Amino acid sequence: MFADAGFRDIRVDRETRADIMESFDEYWEPIETGTGQQPQSYLALAEADRRSVREIVKSKLARFESGGKLSMSLEMLVGSGRA
Repeated sequence: MFADAGFRDIRVDRETRADIMESFDEYWEPIETGTGQQPQSYLALAEADRRSVREIVKSKLARFESGGKLSMSLEMLVGSGRA
């Protein structure tokens, strides 16, 4: 895609960032406030369905929990090039 867009000296680097959330509630707060497209879809659900989704996500994130905190990392690919 970069080459097709006319870039040269193209690089793609893998970056990893670690983050610790104080709690699942801190992680979930942006979802509850409706920030972004996915949270808007979540908020459009019936209350019972929202509770169910929240519990499913919480159970899946349990493996990242230690001492009440969530410790997770995010891996991304960062592309760059010269125009």
